[in-house]
Amino acid sequence: IPLLREYMMALKIRMGKARSTHDAYGRFHYENAVTDLDKFRARKDAFKQPPTVVVDEAAFAEYAQLVRDARAHGARIVAFFPPVYTEFYAQQKPALDAYFARVSALFQPGEQVINFNQPAYAEAARDPRTFIDGIHLAPEAADRFSSELAAAIAAPAGLAVR
Repeated sequence: IPLLREYMMALKIRMGKARSTHDAYGRFHYENAVTDLDKFRARKDAFKQPPTVVVDEAAFAEYAQLVRDARAHGARIVAFFPPVYTEFYAQQKPALDAYFARVSALFQPGEQVINFNQPAYAEAARDPRTFIDGIHLAPEAADRFSSELAAAIAAPAGLAVR
């Protein structure tokens, strides 16, 4: 049934009766899914139930290996944690803090770790409009945080937080 739904959606897109929510590279375009986002935000339970923090151990091991390989090849290592909606963070604080600590432990002193869950970003993290679902950034917020990330990388002394 899900595959049939995908085929039907592809047909609607080709016929001009629906807009694709993905680009040619398979990246999701949130701005094309505005009606779904509006429906989600209109729900009374929107932003009330945070997703459970689950770490895929195989993916984590692969990520750790990627960091080691990049370091071994002389790459500059920069890590960052995107902001999490304040209400979700509060409800999942022990699990998120443990996850952030575990990931941070992969990096050596002097490697830049940028955490957008710091007090300087609290106002954005409190605003549900920053997120499309409490975890993923809305397009405008993604632009802002991408600019902040680029600035932090360009000036390493700025936002390096461990």
